[in-house]
Amino acid sequence: MALLITYSQAKIPQLYQKQLAQWTKVIYLPLIYLQPRTLTLNEIHCLQQATDIAITSNYGAYLFQTKYAHYNPTATLHVLSAKTKQKLQVPNAIQISDRENRAALVDQMHQINPATTCWLLSDRVSPSEAHLPGTSLVIYSNTWTRSLQKKALTMLSGQQIDWALVTSGSNFQRLLTLQTRLDEQDWQHTVYYVLGHKTGSVIAAHHYPVVYPGQSTQVLEQILKKLVRQIKMEANHGLDKFTH
Repeated sequence: MALLITYSQAKIPQLYQKQLAQWTKVIYLPLIYLQPRTLTLNEIHCLQQATDIAITSNYGAYLFQTKYAHYNPTATLHVLSAKTKQKLQVPNAIQISDRENRAALVDQMHQINPATTCWLLSDRVSPSEAHLPGTSLVIYSNTWTRSLQKKALTMLSGQQIDWALVTSGSNFQRLLTLQTRLDEQDWQHTVYYVLGHKTGSVIAAHHYPVVYPGQSTQVLEQILKKLVRQIKMEANHGLDKFTH
């Protein structure tokens, strides 16, 4: 029995790392490789002229702070969570989305002039599908190399995965690819835990059981609490994992 988490271990608070490790084997396996891209002069100009900048990920926030903040220290930044705001050590004013998902941020940004709005995105986001109001700037790529696939297969081979915390739809699609090369018996009873309904809907479409956070803020902490509670209960009482 094991828990798969598709985040790096560093992103999981120490308290939950210790609690989870007490009850089961935990495999930390990010199914992504993030690589910054160089902006064109036109894209930099757009960034400089923006009055509002929407940032949709922690990595996007990191790149803004380390590579792009000096281009525009006055625009209002719009982020998904208080945790992202805390990490941004910049002079800009920062607004937090009402709920920790991109759909809520999009709703918020519809109230702002799109002509002076920039979105900082990965190449996995389709601006047209997401209906983003404003100019979209792809500032990093989300890739998965053959060497990373090979490493993932080595880590997962022979592991019975009873629980999986999957942090994005692209992570789940990559996990499905891995499963075709692994023993299907090891994934027969996997319950998937997610941070939001977009990822959950992708998994549910494949008819797998999905557990969601109860509220739309502090979603990582919520889902980790649910995992600790469920895994501890199963370890102590042998209860069926499908009872939540």
